[in-house]
Amino acid sequence: MKSDAPVVYITNIPANKFGIGKRGIAELLSNAAHAILGSLFPEERVMRAEHGKPYFEDREERFSISHSGILSAVAVSGSEIGVDIERVRPLRPALVSKFVSDRDRSCALCGESEEEFCIRMWSAKEAYLKYTGEGICSYPCGVSVLEDSVLGAHYRFFRVCDPLGDIYILSVVGPGALSARALFISPGDLPSCT
Repeated sequence: MKSDAPVVYITNIPANKFGIGKRGIAELLSNAAHAILGSLFPEERVMRAEHGKPYFEDREERFSISHSGILSAVAVSGSEIGVDIERVRPLRPALVSKFVSDRDRSCALCGESEEEFCIRMWSAKEAYLKYTGEGICSYPCGVSVLEDSVLGAHYRFFRVCDPLGDIYILSVVGPGALSARALFISPGDLPSCT
């Protein structure tokens, strides 16, 4: 399975679970992510680094986990990797000013809405901090998508739609991120994650 080209596995919680509340959904999404890892690496023990970054005790493969809304994402790679998925939604201007710099604004894509741009910047920076193992200790205002790309932390973005029609931005960061693939796994194809 070792490959430097990351694969991101995406799943959603089953439709019959949509009404269980935020805490219940977060728990199901975490369980789904661990079910994906368990199906790929059934015998592996997951450990935590100093700032909480998960890793396998006895494997070279690296992974990163994220969830938002009703989607869960697990990125697996032969080298360090960071992933973040965020549902596109309005953000308060005071929050945006804490993590989007004027320099970041030059990364806006033609035709991209302000909401999608802000979520993409947030997602990229969170994925980067997972990639480095620093984690989100405060607002990621010190991370610049442009500068970090120059330092070898390549970014790949995916626009994903969930079964309810909500749009998400999925960010993958790492040396092989430009060749990343995203695969959707039906909740019914996972070992029980309820």
